Order: sequence, then structure tokens, then C-alpha cells
Amino acid sequence: MNKLSAIRTFQNPGFSPVRGKGRGKLRIFDNRFYMVTFQNMEVDTGRDYIGLADGEYTELLPGRQAREAREAHLNHCNAIVEYTGPVYSVILAPHGYPQTYVYAGSEAAADNLIYKMWAEETAWLASCQRELSKGQAQIADEPAYRADKIARYPLVSAETLDRDVQSLRHTTDSLAAILAGNRPEWTFTIDLIRP
Repeated sequence: MNKLSAIRTFQNPGFSPVRGKGRGKLRIFDNRFYMVTFQNMEVDTGRDYIGLADGEYTELLPGRQAREAREAHLNHCNAIVEYTGPVYSVILAPHGYPQTYVYAGSEAAADNLIYKMWAEETAWLASCQRELSKGQAQIADEPAYRADKIARYPLVSAETLDRDVQSLRHTTDSLAAILAGNRPEWTFTIDLIRP
């Protein structure tokens, strides 16, 4: 653990070396772009834990988002530097959801962003397929599924078991619809917004 992680963990969760008054503070304008360096975050969903991890990553952000990163309450922004190079906007519309904008400093970096997001989605779809197979096996052998629940939780009521099986069927149907491709396509656009 470095000094910055120790300060954020034990003393001041909102501390940021880029926030402050006086000579060290960078003035952020909405019409400019900034390279913002963040400290990695670690998440443990089993314990609802979000904390700081070792290492850093950098994002190219427009002025308004860079200011939000600097002023965030639980802050993990380590540095902000004004960016004067070319800016490519990657507009993503995954499966009909609202568009998101991601910015890159080169066309190759924009392609890498798209590839990374596509790889994450492929991994997510693979996990959906595993969950679907597991759910279908449990539904196919429903009496054994109920017996297993009763063995693990002896005080479970029949009503609770019925709700549990209904929830399992609903989840399995939802996963089957996702994997059947009953959703709009994943689209993206790369535009040079500043040469």
C-alpha cells in the first residue's frame, strides 16, 4: 500500500492530489480534453466491498467529465493533464441501449477499445450460456432440485420452494432469450472530432 492509498483508505476517502486550492490546481474547461489517471478499483460483490487496488489506468475525457472525476466524493483520480492531440470519439450502442461515448487519442486506440468491449461481451455471453445450462438441468430434474433445497434448508415452506422454482424458470427463460439473439445488434461508430 502506498501513501496515497493509505490516506484514502484510513484518513480521507475523498482525497485527491489533483483537487485543492492554489498553484497546483488545474483549471478545467468544458471544450477541452484531458488525460485523467485513476487508481485501480477492486470489487468483491460477495461482501459488497469496493476499495483501491494497486496500479493505475488512464482515460481520455472531455472537460465536464474530467471535472466530475476530480470533484467526486469517493475519489480515485490521481492526475489530470490537458490533452492537445487528436481525439477520436467512439459511439457505442450495445443492443439498443442508450449510446455511450468513449474517447481515444488514435484510431488504433479506438479499435482497441471496441475490441476490449467486444471481448467483455463475449465473456458475458459465455457466462450466460453456462448459467442457462445449469438452470435447464435444475428445471429438468425439479424433484431433485426441491429435495436438495429441503435437505439444505429444513424449515423451507412449499410456498417458498414454488417461488424459487418460478424464479429459476424466469431466469432461464430470460437467458434463453438473450442467447437466442432476440435483441438489437451491437453497433459502434468512430469519428475524428478534433484533428
